Amino acid sequence: MKQPVINHKDLYQFLPEAGRRLIAAIGQESAFTLMQKMGGKTYGNCHRKHSIFFKCCADALGDLEAKRVVSLLSVSGGIYIYIPSLKSAILAQEKAVMRQAIIAQYADNISKGMQVVAARNAIAIQFDISERTVRTILKGGYDA
Repeated sequence: MKQPVINHKDLYQFLPEAGRRLIAAIGQESAFTLMQKMGGKTYGNCHRKHSIFFKCCADALGDLEAKRVVSLLSVSGGIYIYIPSLKSAILAQEKAVMRQAIIAQYADNISKGMQVVAARNAIAIQFDISERTVRTILKGGYDA
């Protein structure tokens, strides 16, 4: 299955702290590749060149880059490393885009003279969500 193209600049702000630290330690391209292909797992003995972590890195990045990553991570210490998944960051980004679209659509509906309840109901139908979810988003809820 082909991996989707990810815009790193847009996604960075939605990454967990562990993802940002990984980028700082090994660089953006390698970090995003690891998070996309190996994310959501904790690896032990990551400082050893014969570990499962190294083998997975080599599969994802190639042997030369895997050696560089393992040596950089071994300098930072620790036996275990957590590689966060990009799924949660992608989901957070999608939710933010949806929130912005809902708020813009609501403003557009109101500017066209729709009543508040009708505007919210139209958005609920358009986005296939409940009217209560629309209200919550408009009030600044759901990670606004």
